[in-house]
Amino acid sequence: MGGMPMKMSERNTACDRSNDRSQHESIRSLLHELDTEVLFLISLSSTIYFRVLLAVIAANLFVGIPLWLLLVGPPSSGKSELIGLFRLLVFCFEQSTLTEASLLSGTPRKEVAEDATGGVLRQIGDFGVILCSDFTSVISMPMEALRRLLAILREAYDGKVSRALGVDGGKTLRWRGRLGFVGGVTEVIYKHRKTIEPMGERFLTLQMNTSQELSKKQARKALRRDSINTDQQRERIMGKIAQLFVLLQEQDRIDPELDEDTMERLVALSLFVAASRSHVERDGKTREIVKTTAPEGPARLAQQFKSLFWGLVLTGNTMKEAWEIVIEVAFCSIPEVRRNALLKLHRNPDGVSSTEMKNASALGWGTVHRTLEDLELLGQVQKIGKDNQKLWSLSDSCRCDLDLITAPYQEDVFTDDSERIPMTKISMESIDPHVIPEQTRSPGEDDGAYPDFSPPDVLQSKQEDLFDCIADEANDRINYRKEV
Repeated sequence: MGGMPMKMSERNTACDRSNDRSQHESIRSLLHELDTEVLFLISLSSTIYFRVLLAVIAANLFVGIPLWLLLVGPPSSGKSELIGLFRLLVFCFEQSTLTEASLLSGTPRKEVAEDATGGVLRQIGDFGVILCSDFTSVISMPMEALRRLLAILREAYDGKVSRALGVDGGKTLRWRGRLGFVGGVTEVIYKHRKTIEPMGERFLTLQMNTSQELSKKQARKALRRDSINTDQQRERIMGKIAQLFVLLQEQDRIDPELDEDTMERLVALSLFVAASRSHVERDGKTREIVKTTAPEGPARLAQQFKSLFWGLVLTGNTMKEAWEIVIEVAFCSIPEVRRNALLKLHRNPDGVSSTEMKNASALGWGTVHRTLEDLELLGQVQKIGKDNQKLWSLSDSCRCDLDLITAPYQEDVFTDDSERIPMTKISMESIDPHVIPEQTRSPGEDDGAYPDFSPPDVLQSKQEDLFDCIADEANDRINYRKEV
């Protein structure tokens, strides 16, 4: 009667899936509330920028390797406002500027001030996320100082920093921990790629879309803005962000396994991005290629994209939405001229002439020629056709990767009928119209991989009264879900 009874293991699995869905629905509901309030506070073309920031910080806290993100946009486009919404989280540390000394200070003992911290890495300790809303001023520093800073940031990304100093008879400053990073920067960052790329990129980037109409909307909102009401809106959003992190700490599964389809997509995406953004060294005057180097390896990118994917799912996105956003971030991490060339070639499998490429890009012959030459050297494009009718086409491996990346994503267990987020469509529409848019360790300790740490309690806040209220509301939500 009624079929075979469920085994205990099947009941447990069904219960786990029900709890997962309930937890995800609570977080997703709060995410939609945040979407609405953030767009009310800041005029943006899409909520994707807020969702990515939220996912990056959550991923740094809960899953995978460290994630570093640069939000790229023109001045007064909302970068600082967005990043500042996370400053009340206890593990987030605001920094207006960065230098070697500000990260790990080596001031002589007799000159140390009473309130000295020893640098932001000392403050962070085992875990923290740096919020740097003005990374433009950092990359605008003198070239030698910038190179030294980038070198120490690379060490920090890998989980340990060692800085040798000649003060106090010679000493070595050391830090070890896990560091996340979120920064805002203008498009001047693209001029510094030749400085950053050879050292190995640690940053993912997300380009903010702007338009004349959006600029007008931002100007009107600024003129009508009431400073008191704006502060209240901002505080309410900060409170809900903290509330979301309280709910995240209730999650049963923090780093679930990838299904085979998603894993293969991530492999293809990391291979495509690594090759497409790799550095090609050219002579500063003649612009001729002077050195050929192997493309960037895909391993770090694959781990970063996996962490971002799960960060997006954890913070309330469906798996389909998460994949589309990961593609957006991944494509923004490729230089724009190269990206546009690759997407045009993907839309035209029969090949495109150099003249068509130039007319489509509105760039000079030299830029178009060097872009295609770089991509050919990196194995992403090839020449096809006869000698007098040479056309450009994607290489077989590149086209295979892009076909897999842009194939419609499978439905997932958390899919619902709620309204989808507006996508910026840099990647999706241009590729395939069928795709919907404790303290620092002392010297002498072992030098292993990232140290073990427990995620900090987000309720140990800088504004305890606010967070106590948030905790009560979050617990009410959790208890309500359990009762239902």
